[in-house]
Amino acid sequence: MKKNSLLFIVLTTFILFQFSGCNSPKKTPVSQTDISEQKEPVDLEKIAVVIDTDMGFDDWMAILYVLNRTDVVVKAITVDCTGETHCPVGAENATKLLLLAGKSDIPVYFGNEPAATLPYQFPAPIRDSATAMDVPGFNDIPGSKNYKAGAANQLVTLAIKAGKKNNPLTILSIGTSTNIAQAIEQSKELGNFEDFTKGINMIYKGGGAVGETENGELTNNNIPGNLSIPGLFSSNNKTAAWNIYANAQGAETLFTSGLPLTQIPVNLSDQVKITESSFNKLKKNAKTKAAKFVVSDILSNVNSQGGFEKEELDYWDPSVVVAALNPDFITNKYENIQICVDTNEGDIHGTTFVNTPSGTSTTCGLLNLTPGKITVYTSIDTDKFYEDFEDVLNR
Repeated sequence: MKKNSLLFIVLTTFILFQFSGCNSPKKTPVSQTDISEQKEPVDLEKIAVVIDTDMGFDDWMAILYVLNRTDVVVKAITVDCTGETHCPVGAENATKLLLLAGKSDIPVYFGNEPAATLPYQFPAPIRDSATAMDVPGFNDIPGSKNYKAGAANQLVTLAIKAGKKNNPLTILSIGTSTNIAQAIEQSKELGNFEDFTKGINMIYKGGGAVGETENGELTNNNIPGNLSIPGLFSSNNKTAAWNIYANAQGAETLFTSGLPLTQIPVNLSDQVKITESSFNKLKKNAKTKAAKFVVSDILSNVNSQGGFEKEELDYWDPSVVVAALNPDFITNKYENIQICVDTNEGDIHGTTFVNTPSGTSTTCGLLNLTPGKITVYTSIDTDKFYEDFEDVLNR
């Protein structure tokens, strides 16, 4: 065979190979979103967390505790604007906490304030104080504008993304339920509630209160609400707690959503007091910026109320996050409990009720409410709480 004939055959074969659909499969372009998802590492050894917070004085301590946990990766902070803080200042304050903790890369998003919640707001002095965040030295920390609106939308996006990566989120809800309730509603409207659900491992809801235990079961007797604040707010409602009361409809949306939910009521947080002796120990051992900030935070609140003997403070939100991340600290819990939230006007608005047998005045059915099945933590090993809280803050 002549050389030029051989060359012709080789070239022809090469050209046919290049343009043959069966020998050269098409390459599908990868979107920018797909690329970023591929590049982002997933650490399955760490707990993926979103902190949903209303940025009150106890939230600040809880946030720093979570940020200092080495077994946690915080995906975002979503700021609830219905609770203690005003927005967007509350979001900017969150960026300051992140800077103090050396975690400025964590995104911050803030929500909105539904008009229906306005009659049930925290007292103005509390909201103004939380927004000012007037803790000695804190205002010297430079604020950042690295925050955005759209907290509910981001919760949906983060959860769906987490579900696709088989690394579902743990949501620490230490404010009202506004952002989460709006995320639930939004995902249902968009038809992706199932994907949203797959991306949530557990929601730990701090707030509400449950009644006394009788014969090993929860009741609605003597529910210890926490609305009345000496010198600031007095209420005939003795059974509701602030994180539920401030947006009862949002809480009802969450409690009946079917999402995995654990309630950590004030029954538990009331066991963990900010006592003078526990404070002095924390102050003595404070070594890190986080621990020293918590000391200043507590001291400024104690001084504003006239001393430890005037009014007891609890580790409200810190107890929620410590309980959520240390389930072995829990000394009493109830599972598959049917809970509903009273959304009617009146002296029990915002109260969380256990569904009891028909015929009692607080049965969810008689209140025309649908109960959701959840887990309820009611007590914690207080010694372990104090030890762990101090230890983590000093890491």
